[in-house]
Amino acid sequence: MNTNESVVSGPDSGTSSVLTAESAVPAVHVCGLDLNVASAEDMTRRFNGVGPGLAQSIVKNREVFGPFLTIHDLGRVPGIGPAAFVRITGIPWREDAHAKREKVMAIVGATSEGGVSVQEVARRFAEVEGFEGCLIVDSDGDMLAAHWSNGSPEVVGAFAPYVIQKLAPMIQSLEAGQCDMISIFISEQAYTMIPFKSLVFVAIHKMNKFNRRQLRVAQQVAEMLGQLLLGRKT
Repeated sequence: MNTNESVVSGPDSGTSSVLTAESAVPAVHVCGLDLNVASAEDMTRRFNGVGPGLAQSIVKNREVFGPFLTIHDLGRVPGIGPAAFVRITGIPWREDAHAKREKVMAIVGATSEGGVSVQEVARRFAEVEGFEGCLIVDSDGDMLAAHWSNGSPEVVGAFAPYVIQKLAPMIQSLEAGQCDMISIFISEQAYTMIPFKSLVFVAIHKMNKFNRRQLRVAQQVAEMLGQLLLGRKT
């Protein structure tokens, strides 16, 4: 297997997820079909117990919320609970994986039609344990949404895109891969800046509160928000 690929498989289930360094959208296979490209008709024919209505729901969910990044993301589709998930994929339902996804979707608060309020996203994210603020700016530093009462959102929002623009090429020149996020520390305050196309999502950590779990939540929220507003990364 290529060292730039990662594969997750279920035993005897015909499921796998492959993500290459050259592709931002993984191929998530179930019964030989890629969930991110398969049509509703294909799913109806190949997936155990999936009729036209549920197949259309899978496709609509993919179009609204972006690609399925792992097989467990199938559980975000309305109508697919633990029993249906096991029947379709042949692998166990992981409560922890689905709980994390539901948490991110609750923060973003998107409707089934894809509608989302960036100001509400900033407010809800700032209430997540370990964070005290959230800024969403465009690539020029113009503020789209802010929720942070203890600092200077305009100042941080203005320099966040500049930091990304200056540091990202340097990081990529180290052949360490794509720059997904940058965290900086100023007087014990940590800021994590996550670019997505023309947006920069800024997560402001509470004083002396910084860990990998927070980074993962921030990245997932930023990616889902970016997909809903701007479409998938290419």
